[in-house]
Amino acid sequence: MNHNETRRRCRLGRRPDKQGPRPWLGNLGWVGKSVTGTADKEKTEHLKLTTQMVKIGTWNVQTLWATGKLELLRHEMEGYECDILGLAEMRWTGQGELNGGEIIWSGEEKEHSKGVGFLLSSKAKGALIGYNPVNSRIISARFSAKPYNITVIQIYAPTADSTEEEIEEFYQELDDIMANIEKKDIKLIIGDWNAKIGKDNEGWEAAMGEHGYGVQNERGERLLEFALKHKLFISNTRFQQKDSRKWTWRSPSGQYHNMIDLMLIENRWRTSIRNCRTYQGADIASDHSLVMAKLQIRLKRNKRWTRMVKPDIAALENMEVRQSFEELIREKNSGRRSIEREVNERAEDLMKDITDAMSVLLPAERRKRKAYISRETLELADKKRLLKMHREESR
Repeated sequence: MNHNETRRRCRLGRRPDKQGPRPWLGNLGWVGKSVTGTADKEKTEHLKLTTQMVKIGTWNVQTLWATGKLELLRHEMEGYECDILGLAEMRWTGQGELNGGEIIWSGEEKEHSKGVGFLLSSKAKGALIGYNPVNSRIISARFSAKPYNITVIQIYAPTADSTEEEIEEFYQELDDIMANIEKKDIKLIIGDWNAKIGKDNEGWEAAMGEHGYGVQNERGERLLEFALKHKLFISNTRFQQKDSRKWTWRSPSGQYHNMIDLMLIENRWRTSIRNCRTYQGADIASDHSLVMAKLQIRLKRNKRWTRMVKPDIAALENMEVRQSFEELIREKNSGRRSIEREVNERAEDLMKDITDAMSVLLPAERRKRKAYISRETLELADKKRLLKMHREESR
């Protein structure tokens, strides 16, 4: 059998003659991770949501069907350290994965229009369980994580010139997908919604915060109804920040701005989003901007005393240790210098780099145990014993 025949008989999303796990029986649209990133439990990586920050973003790139556009995207995202980047308007045809799951996508059959997908970091690629290429407007992916798995849905909603029937069909498909997701999973829906939710959240407090942007339209109201129905919250509206970090689309003239690229998360996990903002510095020749959020779960724990292990700062007096310490911090911080960030973010990153470097290079401080009984007390006890002995002898 030649290579072409082998390729035709293999299921989309898997490599010829190297079949990965079967699609999940609960949803026949799901494609298991291919053998390039094996799905064996022993080898599958996990996103550790309680100890590590997972960065999730979305970007309408307005085509990757152009020479060099994919390489430009990779280059732009290097400094942002994004783990899971949802993509809208890729304009790739068909469905599948590239480079063992680095990119997964779902597009039209023949026409180079619409198209959605994901660009995954090596960490997220290793944690990928499977993906569901629904159509050219919706794709979902599931990732192994602790303490709960993550399901991310990337969408590209119908534009303003679409009919009401197309809008309702789009939301009906989302309803069906939400109904089939594992209940314990952390669910996010991200992408270009082509809807303006505005800044007035009166009556919509459960679905959006006080820091929206612009004026609401009918499509925005439909989105908020969907969010309320599925108990979702729009993370873009939770944080107070300047307008340039809210709006996600700019008109060609630069006169008009809208916030239409949104990130929704289940209400119960809304506080797990540490920050959600637009990065205007990222450029890929699109009128949409990169939107990125940091996800880290805070679990409620019973308060109990734990001993803090303090690093031995005195070890930095050794010149070799000090040089290694400075080089490690410089290396960690070098990739972030070109990124547009707030002062608070820079301070947090620097503090984390210093803490990590101390845990790697500096030994734990040896604490001198304090005696439970002082020497004077022990001497008094000896005197008491002698007096007692003399008392017994005198009887």
